[in-house]
Amino acid sequence: MKRVYAFICIFSIMFANLVIVTADNAITVTLCVTEQVKNTTLYNKTMELDNSSTALDALIKSGLDVAESKGYVSSVNGYKEFQHGRYSGWTYYVNGNFANISSAKYTLKDGDKVEWIYVVDYPKTTSKIKNNATAENVIKTEIAPSPHETETIQNFSFSTNSEQASKEVKSSQNITNSNSTAITTNISTQTNQSFTTSSNFNANAIEISLDYLKKNSGTFTPLVLSLFRQAISDDIKDSIQEEISTCTEPIAAERLIINAYALGLEVTDDLADKCFNNEQIDKTGLNGVIFGLLAAKKHTPKDKSKYSVQKLTEMLVNSQNADGGFSLTKGDNSDVDITAMAVTALSTVDDVNAKNSMNKSLDYLSKVQNKDGGYSSYGVANCESTAQVVIALVSSGVSQNDSRFIKDKSAYECLYNYFNSNGFCHEIGGEVNTISCEQALLAIYAREYNENPYTVAVDLHLEEINFTFIFIGVGALILVCAIVLIVLTRKGKK
Repeated sequence: MKRVYAFICIFSIMFANLVIVTADNAITVTLCVTEQVKNTTLYNKTMELDNSSTALDALIKSGLDVAESKGYVSSVNGYKEFQHGRYSGWTYYVNGNFANISSAKYTLKDGDKVEWIYVVDYPKTTSKIKNNATAENVIKTEIAPSPHETETIQNFSFSTNSEQASKEVKSSQNITNSNSTAITTNISTQTNQSFTTSSNFNANAIEISLDYLKKNSGTFTPLVLSLFRQAISDDIKDSIQEEISTCTEPIAAERLIINAYALGLEVTDDLADKCFNNEQIDKTGLNGVIFGLLAAKKHTPKDKSKYSVQKLTEMLVNSQNADGGFSLTKGDNSDVDITAMAVTALSTVDDVNAKNSMNKSLDYLSKVQNKDGGYSSYGVANCESTAQVVIALVSSGVSQNDSRFIKDKSAYECLYNYFNSNGFCHEIGGEVNTISCEQALLAIYAREYNENPYTVAVDLHLEEINFTFIFIGVGALILVCAIVLIVLTRKGKK
C-alpha cells in the first residue's frame, strides 16, 4: 500500500511540474486580421500559443485560408497579392509597429497584439502607421483607396507616406539635391560591394542599397544581387526552388523564371506551363502580359503553348491607349509605370507593330515627364516610376542625351534624389524600402551597362562563402597532415 501512495505522490508531483512547465511555455496573444478593400475584419480574437510561436503561427492558427511560403503570405481568405493593384498584399505589425523581418522568424511574446492587414496601397499605409502609432487606428479611420488609384506594375514589397507628407513631397518636387548629380559608376565584377567610381555618392548608394536588400529581400532581389555580382545565399536559392514547386499564379511563375535564370537554376516545363499555358495570364491586369514577354525572352514558350511571343505582343499592343500610354486595366487612364514596363517588354520583340507601339509610348513618356526630370504615378512623384522609365529608355535604345527626356535634369540624374543614408525611398524624404531599392538598382544597372536588366544573361553566379566550414575543413586537413607526419617520422626512426 505504501508503494501505491508513493507512486501517487510521485505522479502528482510530476503532473504538477508538467502543468507548471506547460503554463511557462504558453503565451497569450491577440490576433486581428483585416482587409482594406471593403474595410472588414476577418478575425479578431485572443489565442493561446506556445512561447516559441511566430507571427505566422498565429495567423495559421486562426483557421483562415492562408497561402504562404517561408513566412511570405501571398493570400488569406481569397485576398491575394497584386489583386487590387501594384501595392496590394499582406503585411503584419506587432503592437502597432511595422515588422521588417519574415513573419516566420518573428517570435511573439506574451501579451503581443499581432495585426495582419491586406493593404491596397502599402507605402501609404505603412507611413500612416509609423506616424499615427498603431495599425488599428489606420484601419478604423482610413477609407481604402479605389484599386484604380493604386494599380501599376511592380510586384508587392515594402514602405512610405501620409497625406500631409504627400503634400510636402509635391511641393518639393522641384528641389534639387546637390549631392545627386549622376556621375558614371563603374561596377566591378568582384565579390560583394567592390566598386570603383569617380563619385563616392553613387558607390555608396549601390553598396548601401544592396546591403538593405540582403536583409529585406523582395520579389526581384535575386535578380538584382546576381546582376551586381553579389554572393547568393543558400536561403535565397532554397526559397526560389520552393516557390517554383508550389507556384500556381502566372505572374508569380513569370517572376520565378526571371529570378531562376539569374541564379542559374533550372526552369522546369511545369513552371513554364504555369506561365505560358495559363488561361489567366492577364488575371492581375496587363502586368501579366508584360512580364510574360520578359519571361519569354529568358525561356522561349513551346510551339504548342497557348501564349507565344506573338500572342503576348498582340495582347499588349492592342491594349495601348490613344495617348500612347498603357494602364493596368484596359480603358483606364494611362500610367507611367505600366507604360514604361510595356516599353521594356516591347523592346525585346522584333516586330513592326511592337516598334510602332513602343515609339508612341516613348512620346507619351516624354510629355508626362516632370520638370525636375523624374516621373509621377497617380499624381505622386516617386522613385519606382522614375526608375522604370530609365530602364525603358535604355531597353528601347534611346540615347542618354536625347533632349526629349531631359528637362531640368534627366530621369537618371533625378533618380538619386530618392536616395537617403539607408537606401532608396518611394518618395523624396521618405523611408527606405525594398521595392524602391530593387527598382533603383535595376535602373542603375541598365544605365551603366546599357542593357535590359530583366533579360540580360547572367554568366557569373557567386555562392555565399561559409567561413565556418572553411575553417573546420582547413583545421581538419592540418590535423590529418600532422598525424601522417608523426606516423611517418616514427616509422623512420624505427
